[in-house]
Amino acid sequence: MSIHTASKPSTSTGVCAIGLVGCASQKLTRPAPARELYVSQLFRKASAYAELTCDRWYVLSAKHGVVHPDEILEPYDMRLGTNHRTTPPIHPWAARVRDQMAVEFAGIENVKLIALAGEQYRTVLLNSQWPSEVPMHGLGIGQQLGWLTAQLATGSHGGPMKVALNVIGGDPARRGCPPRNDLTRAL
Repeated sequence: MSIHTASKPSTSTGVCAIGLVGCASQKLTRPAPARELYVSQLFRKASAYAELTCDRWYVLSAKHGVVHPDEILEPYDMRLGTNHRTTPPIHPWAARVRDQMAVEFAGIENVKLIALAGEQYRTVLLNSQWPSEVPMHGLGIGQQLGWLTAQLATGSHGGPMKVALNVIGGDPARRGCPPRNDLTRAL
């Protein structure tokens, strides 16, 4: 597990775990909430894991940046880290996403980011003001699917899912991360 140390650690005792799930190229062909738009196995499992282990979670979208899972999106064709002519440059994209997160997380103390995204999307963690963990660091896609499958399968039995909850600060219901202000979400 890789840990990125924050430059400004919070003094609060509770942790607000925020999952960041990388988008996927496989999408529905119609507008849908972000949690439904991306249909790859990896996205489905990573978002389910984030839902279970984090106080909040967001999609990291190549086109939109930070997206709340309930935000309705049109299907699009854009990827980070390719030579496609519509590809946003990674470092300006990451800076824009960090700015979006600063607005979205304003007023929340002791944020810890849980990155469930590919390496290019994790560039957002560079120079970030929040500590982060990459639980699947170094795993290939097949290994990530296996890891997520195992975590989700044993979550109700207190096995690996309980270990993951301990790593990010305990039961999400008890961490005290304030509810998201839905007025900040652009619809």
